[in-house]
Amino acid sequence: MRKEVELETTTKQDGQPQISSRQLGLLAAAFLLGGQQIFLPVEQGIPHNQWFATFGAAVIGFLLLGLYLTIAKLFPGKDFSKVLTTGFGRIVGKILSFLYIIQFLFATGFSLLLMVNFWVALDMWYTPQMVIMFLVIVAAAFGAYLGLEVLARAAVVVVSLLLAVAFLDTIFVLPEMKFSYLLPFQEIDGAAWLKSMKYIVLLEYANLLMLLVPSAHTQAAEKLKKPVKVWGLWIFLYLIFLDVRNTLVLGPAAYLYDYPGTNVLKVINLTEVVPQIELMGIMTLIAGGIFRIAYMFLVSLEMMNVTFAMREKKVLILPLALLMVAVAFLFVGFAEDITQPLDFYFAWVCIPLYGIIPILLVAVGYYQRHKRRKQAAIN
Repeated sequence: MRKEVELETTTKQDGQPQISSRQLGLLAAAFLLGGQQIFLPVEQGIPHNQWFATFGAAVIGFLLLGLYLTIAKLFPGKDFSKVLTTGFGRIVGKILSFLYIIQFLFATGFSLLLMVNFWVALDMWYTPQMVIMFLVIVAAAFGAYLGLEVLARAAVVVVSLLLAVAFLDTIFVLPEMKFSYLLPFQEIDGAAWLKSMKYIVLLEYANLLMLLVPSAHTQAAEKLKKPVKVWGLWIFLYLIFLDVRNTLVLGPAAYLYDYPGTNVLKVINLTEVVPQIELMGIMTLIAGGIFRIAYMFLVSLEMMNVTFAMREKKVLILPLALLMVAVAFLFVGFAEDITQPLDFYFAWVCIPLYGIIPILLVAVGYYQRHKRRKQAAIN
């Protein structure tokens, strides 16, 4: 057993931890599980058929995952900041690195706000908003302080808990399921479906670009794609399954909830056979959300460290934590309708940074590889 653990995590000569490609796949799984159930609003007109939007977004998400893994393969062993400077040159690469740092910090702070919204939506604890933010950001900062290796191991726990709770409460709600709720489609609003799908892609799958940072610390870059894609596919199917299950149990009553996570909790609440599962489910969802924020915090920290060649990155933890809280409060005014800033964000931030630039990186990467091979053939 000890030998197996030693194979999982090793250390580079420069002291940086290395994780296996399987652990990176689990990080991706925990990242997705910790996000879609909490951080995504449900567009009115789609809730009882949310699974249909989840399915459409998963297809796009799988394509994005393939795109980001291709970048990791074309630039093996390079942090995302180094990928940008290698692909676009030192000056342009540094500028883009700075933009991505701002974007990752923004995404983390925005996720912090959505985590608070979800906690408030539970309507079970009357905790002041500031206290919730403080508790979550302290937990996330501590996770980032512990580093990549610890988060990789924590991903196993997060994924295991979320899968276990989903299995248990699904077993107990089998008598509550009605297949008439699922088919035929219950007047799906096309515009609402597209909008809901856009939010899922924006807040969930686009941020998989962050996987490029820990992928620089994997042991075998050439073996990166398979385990991450396998775990990604299983999680896509799992998230679709959760939405289908919730539809079978709640049907039109899903209209009463604003977040998929509250639908999940309503389903858990119906499992009166084992009341403790409800509390376990709540804590598991919260743990998944905190893991996601901790992972995003770590990525922001690593990007800042590499871009500005910081010798001691841990001194940035407190300033970054305060900055993320500030970002969260910047959007508190949108707490009632967070979809207002999302449309602008999707068009002017998501498409360029998560779509256009990664596609250009792939094109540049293939060109540079072709050039190297041609030069090697001449020599």
